[in-house]
Amino acid sequence: METFEVEGRALHGQFLPGEGQGDTLIVLAHGWNATGAKMLSMSEEARRLEPTADQFIAELGSGLLSFAKPLQVAKRLAIDIACLDRAHGYSKIVIVGHSAGALVARAAWLRAAGARERGDIGRRLHPWADKVERIVLMAAINRGWSDSVAISPLQRLLFAALAVWEFFTYGLLQRWIGTTGYILEMRRGAPFITGLRLKWLAMAKHRKLPLVVQVLGTIDDIVSPKDNVDLIAGDDFIYLEAPQSGHASMIRLDEPVVGEERKRIFALALTGDSAALKRKDRADEVADNLSDGLDDFDEELADAADKREKVRRVVFVIHGIRDYGFWTKKIAGRAKKLGGGQTQCRTVTSSYGFFPMGPFVFKALRRRRVEWLMDQYVRARALYP
Repeated sequence: METFEVEGRALHGQFLPGEGQGDTLIVLAHGWNATGAKMLSMSEEARRLEPTADQFIAELGSGLLSFAKPLQVAKRLAIDIACLDRAHGYSKIVIVGHSAGALVARAAWLRAAGARERGDIGRRLHPWADKVERIVLMAAINRGWSDSVAISPLQRLLFAALAVWEFFTYGLLQRWIGTTGYILEMRRGAPFITGLRLKWLAMAKHRKLPLVVQVLGTIDDIVSPKDNVDLIAGDDFIYLEAPQSGHASMIRLDEPVVGEERKRIFALALTGDSAALKRKDRADEVADNLSDGLDDFDEELADAADKREKVRRVVFVIHGIRDYGFWTKKIAGRAKKLGGGQTQCRTVTSSYGFFPMGPFVFKALRRRRVEWLMDQYVRARALYP
C-alpha cells in the first residue's frame, strides 16, 4: 500500500498536487475489493475540471478478505484529511466515493463534523468538516447491500460464499477478531450502516449538510436500487444517472464512446451549480422505480408530513420464529386504538419471514434478522421524528 508523510503521520494513498497554489482538495475513496488505482480515470477527469485542485486518492485497505472495521477506516480517513488541511490551508474540500468507499467517506465527514456513536451531535473534531461543499457518491450502497434481489447465478454464489464466511468469522472467530469482516459490516441493517443513517438524520437537524450528489448506473448488475437509494436518510440528495453504466463500470471514464457520457455526468456531479443539478435531478423517477416502497409498514400517512408530525408513539409488533406473523396487524389495530388513534400512534408490522428452528440456532443467521429490524427502525425514526 502506497504511503506518504504529512506532519509526521503516514497517510495511505497518493497525494497529487494541482497546478499553482490551489485552495481546493478533492478526496477520492475507492470501493470494496479495490485500490486507489481504480479511481485514476476519475482523478484524471477531476484534474481536467479542476486543474489547480490538489487530490488525495485514499487507500482504505478494504480488500476481498479484509477484516478492517469501516468505522475505524472512516476515523483514519478523517484524521488524514485533517493533516492535509492543516498542511495546505484549504478553503474548499470535495469528497468523491465509490460504492462502499462512499459510505466510509460520508462516515469520515460525520466524524469530523461531530457526530457521535451514541447518536447525538457534539463539537466539531476537525475544522475541515466546514469546508466540505459537496460529496459525490458513485453507486453508493447507502442502505447497505442485501441478497434479496434478482441477481445473476455468479452473484448468488458470491453471497453464498459470504454466508459461509460469516458463519466462521462471526459464529466462531468473532470473539477473537472483533469483526465480521469489512463487507459484512456493510450489509443492510448492520451496526455501521444503521449508525451512519441515524447520525446523518441527527446532523440534518442540527447543522447544514453538504450538497450530496448520488450518481446511479442505469444497468447496475450488482446492487439493487433499494440498496443504492436511501430516500429516508438521503431525501435531499440530488440523483443523476450514468447511461450504459454498471456498478463497477460507472467509474471507468476512459472507456471508448460510453466513457464520454460518463465524463459528462461526472463533470455535472463534481462542478455543476445548483440550477444545473436540479434540472437533471432524477429523484422523483428514482423514487417511483423503487420496488419496496415503504416495505410492509402499516402506513397510510406516508406522504402526509404534517400528519406524521403529530405521531407520538410508534409500536413495533414483531412475530416470533416459526411464525408468518399474520396476526400482527390485529394487535397493531388494537395498539393504535389504545395509543390515541392513528394520528398519534402508528405501528410497524413488517415481517422478517418464516424462521425455522434449525437456522435459529446459528448466531450469524439470527444476526441477519437483527439487521433487518434495525433497518426498519431507522425508517420509523425518519418518518416520525
